[in-house]
Amino acid sequence: MALGLASRGHRESLLRAVSESEANHPWNRHEAAGRGSRPPADRGLRRGKTATPFEPSPTAGAGEDVPEDARLIGLPEAPRAAAEPAGARPASAAAPAKVVDWSAVPEVQLLTAAAAEQARVATEERRWQDAWRILRTLGLVFGLGLALVSGFELAQRALNARPSEARLAALGAAVGAELWREFDSPARPLRFDAAEARLVAELDPRRADYRLTVTLRLREALYAPADSNGAQAYLDLQRAVAEAHDRVLAERLYLEVQGLAAPPQLPALIAPAHRAGERLAVEVPVRATRAVWGWRLEPVIARRRVATPLFQGEILARQPAPHLIFGTTAAREPMRVLMKEARDYILAVQRAVSLRARTVRFETPE
Repeated sequence: MALGLASRGHRESLLRAVSESEANHPWNRHEAAGRGSRPPADRGLRRGKTATPFEPSPTAGAGEDVPEDARLIGLPEAPRAAAEPAGARPASAAAPAKVVDWSAVPEVQLLTAAAAEQARVATEERRWQDAWRILRTLGLVFGLGLALVSGFELAQRALNARPSEARLAALGAAVGAELWREFDSPARPLRFDAAEARLVAELDPRRADYRLTVTLRLREALYAPADSNGAQAYLDLQRAVAEAHDRVLAERLYLEVQGLAAPPQLPALIAPAHRAGERLAVEVPVRATRAVWGWRLEPVIARRRVATPLFQGEILARQPAPHLIFGTTAAREPMRVLMKEARDYILAVQRAVSLRARTVRFETPE
């Protein structure tokens, strides 16, 4: 008795496990097809034999032998419809709902159906779990990547917002050396002094414009021909002496007056143009672009601009000799003496020309 109750309880638990797929149960489909209302006693097939459907003959007796294979797969008999009396209600309306007797279904079929349903549910659940796991992994990867990028950008803005002073100083030294090679010459010797980078505009967090100012300084003073108002008298006398000497040579006045053949020599008059140590400032635009963690600095030397006037003149060693430096105390007395000699020479030439003119007029016959 206890064994029977346990077996019945086990059947009821199996029935509850397949309740969701009851509509697709093979016996329900068989009932829907109208093949009978009673499940076969056994649907199993024996191994090694070919089962053939068997239908009992109407004339077969109760004791007639039936093949064993036919009994295994034989279909249940369809219930015979009883004759309905006249005026009776239709069977579909009067008959109660059919209740399937699952106790008549073999336990093997119940176990197979329950296992298939559990496998289908487990597969579907596993698919949802796999999809959720993939989505969660992708979300975590995306979030981690976004956090890394954001953290890297914040770290750059906090720790590496601009190029370092060392990088800018190294760039200034390199650009200064290149500009020194371009502007330096034997007549105007220069030396590299300093380079200073100044931020002009910050276009965005990854780009900025700098202006690099390179300073070059003169190693020696430069001199140029004097052309100030104070030097004009000396320059005028210099030109007048040259013209008087040309006339003496053209009219051969040196044959009549002694000393006109050798005019006084007036040295070239020069004046300081630039003192030693004066600076030449050259501005070079620089584009700074962030590259990963560091900065890439690109100077545009072709667009340089000279911020101070260019140097004029040459060093003293390249000036013509002899020369006098205008404005110095050492040249003041020699200039006075030379200017007096120049005036005396010019007056002597003028007297010689006048004397020749009177002599020619008196000797001309009437």
